[in-house]
Amino acid sequence: METQDWIYSRNQFDNATINNYKLADLITKQHDIALQQDNTDTVILSMYNNFHPFRINFSKEYVSWMTMKASRKSSTRKVENMMIELLSNKIEEWDIKIQGVYRQDSVKYIAILPNRRKPFQKGSYEVRISRLKSLAESIEKDTLLKDVNDDIILFITEIENARNSQMGLRESLRKQSLKVDTAKIACVELMYANLGGLIQKFYKTPKEIERYFNLEAIRSHSNKINEDTDEFAVKIPPITTQEAGIMFVENTKFLMFNNSSVDLYVYTGLENDSPNPTQMLCIAPDEERELSLSEMGMPGSRFLFIVNKDKSSEGEMVINLV
Repeated sequence: METQDWIYSRNQFDNATINNYKLADLITKQHDIALQQDNTDTVILSMYNNFHPFRINFSKEYVSWMTMKASRKSSTRKVENMMIELLSNKIEEWDIKIQGVYRQDSVKYIAILPNRRKPFQKGSYEVRISRLKSLAESIEKDTLLKDVNDDIILFITEIENARNSQMGLRESLRKQSLKVDTAKIACVELMYANLGGLIQKFYKTPKEIERYFNLEAIRSHSNKINEDTDEFAVKIPPITTQEAGIMFVENTKFLMFNNSSVDLYVYTGLENDSPNPTQMLCIAPDEERELSLSEMGMPGSRFLFIVNKDKSSEGEMVINLV
């Protein structure tokens, strides 16, 4: 017979704050203040003196993480806007100018744009940038299309600069995430230890313990990184299918970044226990893809799933709702 874990053998402060630094900041701050207010008691003062430096360190790392995250989001939005400009305006403008020189059914036009605008309107960011470079190379010696080529080269330079800035900030944020997570774990482990000390102190009046913890916040925890944004981070243990816990509508688009060292697979389903389909979209480590619901599963799907097939490494998918 399988035995369940004893509730007191699980650190509820850690469980509640997985993927949620905002909640961790809220509950560690409240605990720190509550201990400080009762520091005339020698037992409470000892807890405060031990906990406070870890709370200060977590707060510092959390603020740095939030600042870096805002910069990364701004750079991501810039790249997104440039890609939207490419598929909605730029490729149409270039195509029209090319047709002004070469008829659409001519051999020359077909050599330049064999599939017309379609290749620039789908695929990963890197794939579309690569296709732009190929387009520029195909007309670089054509004097009749010099203005078009110059505009394409300028656009490539601007979008590569924006993309490089975005990826650099993403790597910096990855490193800062490790720092803030380490600081968070140190805090919630001490809160767990302090819970034991408070139980020992107030074992005859256990209701007294509640004022040292923000129980309402802990009970209402969410996997959302920051409730003020549309960004989520979902951690997927080895050999696991994880339902993302994200609400969305039919026309929602998902900008997904595989922030881990393993391949991750995505699909959508009608129910929260929808089984893995035989074919799923794979997002490689450090790859970013913008996907619609129709690309991941059946129309009307209400649940997003992420699959980690690796046997030993945890995966993490960072998702922005576009």
